[in-house]
Amino acid sequence: MILIDANEANIKKPVGSNIFVQQVIKHLASAWTPSDPPVKLLLSQTPQTAYFNTISFPIKTIPPSFFWTQWRLPLYLYQTKPKLIFTPGHYAPRFKPKTTKSIITIFDLAYLHFPDQFLTKDRWQLTNWTKYSAQKADHIITISQSTKKDIIKHYHVDSSKITIAYPGHRLTGSAPSNQIWSNLHTSYNLQSKKFFLFVGTLQPRKNITNLINAFLSAAADYPEHKLVLVGRPGWLYQDKIKPTLTRALSTQQVIWLDFVDDYTLATLYHHAYFLVLPSLWEGFGMPVIEAAAFATPALVSAVSSLTEIVTNPNQHIKPPFKTPQIKTALIKMLKLTQPQYGNLQRQAVAAAAKFRWPAAAEIIKTTILNTYHEN
Repeated sequence: MILIDANEANIKKPVGSNIFVQQVIKHLASAWTPSDPPVKLLLSQTPQTAYFNTISFPIKTIPPSFFWTQWRLPLYLYQTKPKLIFTPGHYAPRFKPKTTKSIITIFDLAYLHFPDQFLTKDRWQLTNWTKYSAQKADHIITISQSTKKDIIKHYHVDSSKITIAYPGHRLTGSAPSNQIWSNLHTSYNLQSKKFFLFVGTLQPRKNITNLINAFLSAAADYPEHKLVLVGRPGWLYQDKIKPTLTRALSTQQVIWLDFVDDYTLATLYHHAYFLVLPSLWEGFGMPVIEAAAFATPALVSAVSSLTEIVTNPNQHIKPPFKTPQIKTALIKMLKLTQPQYGNLQRQAVAAAAKFRWPAAAEIIKTTILNTYHEN
């Protein structure tokens, strides 16, 4: 028996790692055959969305959720003694039978690079629980070459025990909506290809305050352009982001839409001039590929995994990724000619074609089966 910790997929408003887990499980279920070992999904609470109705794997709910990986999941493993547990997240079960192999997933080690950007409790948990999980795991899945190098450096894991499975894009089935665009145009006076788009949780690591300040400075000479922020508030939002965002919203050149549904997101990707992701660190940067699938190029920080997926140096924000550097990069993009912009659009579409969820799931399935069958 193979067990999969599916709790990261059991989210009503999925972002980042939640989307990764949902897509991996979905495509694993599609790729699984009757001759493969049986699989069961584990949840700490009943399914919260209809997502699980679309998955063919059986589900076992084992509450309570409190410190689930620390005691409840280990207890279940000792009761059932599965041959393998796959955790598509950082935290493996604290204890398990010796006969049970484990695979975990590590998205990034940003908490080691920028510890001040995390709440103390979250930083402590990420640092300590990820460390023991990485060192005890039989294999690790990660989502970029950058994160693989970090795991080797900080956790001293042999490179042969780490497999990269790049995420894909998922919104091509959610076609841009003319009605949604009409509503956005009417409500916010948005013009197609006249706005920069940011997608992500509003947290300090995303470098949002510098982005806002840089855009408002650049937009003084480009008043027809706007900045649209999509994402719900994250940790440290109140202290480090809200004051800057509140002032920016009063200018009506910066728009915050909070969390949006897939059809609205697809519509924004389709009409945006550029996606801009000035993050201080990213495990991958999924919005970059999602935007690219709609022929919208991205402007990204020249750091971590972002240069793996946006390889054109002309689309890189230079370090130290402060307001002046972001402003310079924004103005450079605003000065593009139509042929230059069209070339970047073609590059974006070509890049999106390289990142597909079925391919990621096939890599992960192979890793699971190889680990399962190892002596």
